[in-house]
Amino acid sequence: MKKFKIILAITVLATVLVGCPDVTVPAFNITDDISQEVPVAVTANADGTCKDYSETGTFDLKSNAEINENYSKVQSVTVNSITWEVTNYAGDDDVWINSGLLKIGGTSFEIGKVNLKSADTDNEMFILTDGTKLTAVANEIIATGAITVTLETSSGGNCENDFSYTLKITANVKVSVQP
Repeated sequence: MKKFKIILAITVLATVLVGCPDVTVPAFNITDDISQEVPVAVTANADGTCKDYSETGTFDLKSNAEINENYSKVQSVTVNSITWEVTNYAGDDDVWINSGLLKIGGTSFEIGKVNLKSADTDNEMFILTDGTKLTAVANEIIATGAITVTLETSSGGNCENDFSYTLKITANVKVSVQP
């Protein structure tokens, strides 16, 4: 009799679940910091004058395993903030990013004067908070989950020798998934 009750309960439960096509799984959010490192290496001009340079990388939301697993069900992406920092600087003192742009897809953020060695040593974080621009980045990245990041800048200060550093970009994102 006990086996009969268990089989009956399973049958009733299966019938209810199959008969209820309107059962929906609730949406959920994934909030995470996604990072991209862009290596920069600048070869000095023979005459020691400063020069313009550009480096490119790809920022990929799908580098987060949970986002990648659910990307076909993503309903929206919100970029809460973007930070960037200089790491692994190798070169002379007093070398600068004189001015430039950090382009994330079709959206540009201006970069002011930054002493590369000091920024690295001090672990200085630069925060991009323009809500309109962050929304534009989110709208562009949702289609494929990836977006091109380009640093276009000019050097300044002591430009007599080669220098290199890594530009680390981190976006705090919220991805809404509807299974």
